[in-house]
Amino acid sequence: EAANTHITATSGAHTASAISSTATGDVAATNVQAAIAELASEKAALTGADFAGAINEAFATLASAATTDIGAAAGNFINITGTATITSFGTPATDGTRRILRFASNGVVITHSAALILPGSLNITTVAGDMLTMVYRDGVWRCASYQPIDRTLNYNRLSGGSIYHYKDLVAYNNSTGTVTGTIKITLPVSWTSTMLQISIKGYNLSSSTNNWDAELSGYNYTSPEWNSICVTLSPTCPFTSVRFGHDGTYCCILLGTTSSTWIHPKIVITDVIAGHTNYGLFSSGWEISMITDETGITISNTPTPNTLATLASPVFTGTPAAPTATTGTSTTQIATTAFVSAAVTDIAYDSAHSFAASIGYQKLSNGLILQWGRATSSPITFPIAFPTAVCNIQLSEYGGTMSYTSETKIESFTLTGFTTGGDFHTETHWFAI
Repeated sequence: EAANTHITATSGAHTASAISSTATGDVAATNVQAAIAELASEKAALTGADFAGAINEAFATLASAATTDIGAAAGNFINITGTATITSFGTPATDGTRRILRFASNGVVITHSAALILPGSLNITTVAGDMLTMVYRDGVWRCASYQPIDRTLNYNRLSGGSIYHYKDLVAYNNSTGTVTGTIKITLPVSWTSTMLQISIKGYNLSSSTNNWDAELSGYNYTSPEWNSICVTLSPTCPFTSVRFGHDGTYCCILLGTTSSTWIHPKIVITDVIAGHTNYGLFSSGWEISMITDETGITISNTPTPNTLATLASPVFTGTPAAPTATTGTSTTQIATTAFVSAAVTDIAYDSAHSFAASIGYQKLSNGLILQWGRATSSPITFPIAFPTAVCNIQLSEYGGTMSYTSETKIESFTLTGFTTGGDFHTETHWFAI
């Protein structure tokens, strides 16, 4: 008790400024009072504080797993290793928890769900270097930002299903003049059971056929097989051979052969639609090269290309079809077999007809009536009456001596017949419409 009394009495005789303090760290003051003041001036408010200088966050590493508990990590910036599929990021204790994730590997599938919300409600398949910022609130991790490592590439994860649409993936340019060889397109994957539609545009120096297009589709199902192949080439393509195969490491597509000739070729893979499975693996890693030796490449499918016809003097194969014009059309429109058949029917014999030796008639399906006969006297009666009008009657004399002053002529006509004038010769032949 005496000691305590002494300390109290003694300490009361000293001020904080009189108590020495050793400068240490960022505190430069040499007495307690100054140190307290220095600390007070540099502390941050609990709300609305402004920090100056760099603020460094702890870095952590986690292996990918079905539940990758990023909330429990020892840092806000996390490097995710491994390739396991992620279905949950765990459940942190505090709303507002934020984590920045970097993925070290290709092919990590992050699965969208009600508790793990991703852009477009679509799964993400990572490429090494991809980064995500995740924020937690009310039991849900939400992706605040997603930055693929191949940010310059333009591709969309389509909401219609398990489909990615990639654009402008790779280009090839050769400006050395005429070159000979096979164009090899190397995919960034081996067998992935992915259904692919690949659009290619190219340039090959020529006087009239510079530009060309190729549409390729196939299913790189499993080793050693590409299947469900379809190839469509524009008529200006400088090659006719397209082969699908594997070079021992990656799937590949060969355009032309080692004897194909190219002149200043420029080639771009403009679009790739990938679907079914592993469709997120095609954003980078494509290559186009000219090869003169195909050793080591195993070809599994060599389709017969569908070649588009030229606009000028096209040559069609198979059974081409065209719209059928209406009956009576008289233009440069293509006449289909259906049009020709209808036209022939219009001039075919009708069931209503009479073919006697010296007189007869024919009704056509379009309503036209043809009548003819021979006569040695007038008036002349038609085999049948015309229903509405007589368009024309033609006469020709047969036998006897022609007299210009007494030539047989038509004086009058009705729907049922006609009367002639002049002298009949041996016989008059007539034709009426």
